[in-house]
Amino acid sequence: MWTLKEIKLSKLILLSISENDKDEAEQLYERILSELKKYKEFNDKLYYEEVGDLHFNRIQSLLMINDIERAKETLSVYNELINPSDNLHLLIQLKFINNLVDLYLDFSSAQSKMNALFDTLNSILSSESKFYTIIFQIHQEKARNYYERYR
Repeated sequence: MWTLKEIKLSKLILLSISENDKDEAEQLYERILSELKKYKEFNDKLYYEEVGDLHFNRIQSLLMINDIERAKETLSVYNELINPSDNLHLLIQLKFINNLVDLYLDFSSAQSKMNALFDTLNSILSSESKFYTIIFQIHQEKARNYYERYR
């Protein structure tokens, strides 16, 4: 069983794996997920936060390398794991990442949903809403180009 520090370190390593090493990244992702499941029995809150962080970053990495199919699969797992958490922060994060993936699949519809989400988030001044804005800006043009090219 990995310690929590080892899990956190592994999540950082996962972010740094080259896009050419998709299989290695997938194996590490699966191992981290497996190790995290062991923590669910001891601390639900910690489990959900770590699983949320893992998937939030994993999906963004997959989007950056245009592996949209794998991002959708990972998003499906993320939805299943996070929905039972009843954690408002994680559910907002989940809504955001759903909209982010949708930008690559149906840009104009997802753009409207993202704008509505930001209207709500921006009314609550927090560093988290600024963080989401930065991530959105990184993906917005990339998603538009992907959508126009492949759909």
